[in-house]
Amino acid sequence: MKRAEQLYAWLERGPSPVCDEIISAGLADADGETLERLCELLLTREHDASWAGLIGIYDRLTPERQARVRGGGERVRSGIAQALRAEIAEVRLNALAVLDACPSPSLAYALSSLLRDKSGRVRDAAARTFRNLGEIVLEADARTADAPRDETPAGKAKARAAAVERTEFLRALIEVVRTFELHNRPEVLEVSLWFARELGPPLWKLLDNHRARCGRAVAENLVSWRSPKLTGFLLDCLQQHEWRIPAITLLRTWKTLPELVALLRCSSFMDDAEQRRSLLAIKSPPCFMGLDRDLLRVPASLRTSVPPWVCALGYTQQERTTLLTCWANSKMPDVHLAAIEALASIGNASAKKMLSEHEARQKKADEPGSPAAERNPSADDAFDVLWRQWRAQGAADDSRALRVLRDNARVWRQRWQQMSRSTDANDRLALVRAIGTPALATEFAAEIESLTSDSNERVRRAAAEARKLVTGRGATGAPPPPADAPESPRAAEIRQKLATLLAEHAGDDAAGGHDAYLVSQIGELLAALQAALDRSSPQPESSGGVR
Repeated sequence: MKRAEQLYAWLERGPSPVCDEIISAGLADADGETLERLCELLLTREHDASWAGLIGIYDRLTPERQARVRGGGERVRSGIAQALRAEIAEVRLNALAVLDACPSPSLAYALSSLLRDKSGRVRDAAARTFRNLGEIVLEADARTADAPRDETPAGKAKARAAAVERTEFLRALIEVVRTFELHNRPEVLEVSLWFARELGPPLWKLLDNHRARCGRAVAENLVSWRSPKLTGFLLDCLQQHEWRIPAITLLRTWKTLPELVALLRCSSFMDDAEQRRSLLAIKSPPCFMGLDRDLLRVPASLRTSVPPWVCALGYTQQERTTLLTCWANSKMPDVHLAAIEALASIGNASAKKMLSEHEARQKKADEPGSPAAERNPSADDAFDVLWRQWRAQGAADDSRALRVLRDNARVWRQRWQQMSRSTDANDRLALVRAIGTPALATEFAAEIESLTSDSNERVRRAAAEARKLVTGRGATGAPPPPADAPESPRAAEIRQKLATLLAEHAGDDAAGGHDAYLVSQIGELLAALQAALDRSSPQPESSGGVR
């Protein structure tokens, strides 16, 4: 027994990976206390070879140890790669199970040989895992498309790593499609269709080869594979004679929100005139019908793509006009502008009439003293632009957008108050963080006080901290001007410039493409606007902007 303990101690301290291999070799026949002891030794050593051994018996580990294995960082990836090459089928199956639990698309290359494994269970599991990795890549693509670009060093590093993983997965996909005749796994073909645009002509060459089984397998399974993930492939099929009819048949049935979003993500398809004309054959898919006026169910970055799609598809003129008219009345500036432009492009009598009515309403709204002008839509739109940008930047204290928001708190007093009552807890939390100075804390003391009893714990804590900043008097030293205070010609001129600037950048806003130029221009115009307001309202005893 003493010598056994000496052996355990030597294996635990030994620096060579051979020690891990010796311990792992004993796992297959170990049970009870011996298995427990060996597993703890491997977990303690924390080598790649240790993780390979643990992954090989993953199904025999306790849930607690399985969690520790999955949390092993880079050792998990290295351990999976080693275990996938093991001679024992059970070890390879366990490695595939861990790869499913801890997806790493860059390991897809290791599945190519497993699709032809001598074990049928390994072949089936490898095909399922390959399909899962494809879904992981698509989900990452969608998150990247919808999220603002993270320009921090950590964000850039993460984006580079994701791009490398995607490239390695596509390289593996090309290989398994090329060798389809050797493994005959239809799951691989399904995944290849999700990335048809990246694979390009080589994929179509395989599908159109009548002597190969690829094309027949796709034709036989296409309907059962129906999914938003097929959208790009189906659109490309519109240019392929033999695949055109099946694609049209499927696309005409697209009716769910995920199917709509998938179409919108393929908006570059409309850039080519011939491809755009081919969309008419899809006629009127149900997915665009029944959308709300502001397109709130659609991801913000894709909303402006909805009206152009309605114009390109084969809807009747009456259907197009009805849909576009609805969206032209949106309160979302980007949706409104996109719908108006789409109506102008179709140019039928109903659309022209509606455009004339819209222009008349806009002209009336711009007249001094009109209720619409008093609502100050340009300043509200500017607030929305800056607020969304600041939120997208993680509510950073050093954000230029936040500086503009704070500098113009007086102009946007009502919008700040609205955010304190927002149904989105993130908006309420962002408001408390935006206040952040004694002057603003005093200015919005009532809002802070109400948020100290908020239903969200994070908001309550932040409001309690902000309450400590409240002093006896705000830096502005004066209440906001009365709602009916007359606006000077200079203020009206600045509002018009601001509205024009926002209209020019409406598409950038929808796509999350804010830049320093836009923020600085908004800031300068708002500073001038506040100065004009100061000159047209009663002067306080002490002056100064809210900082």
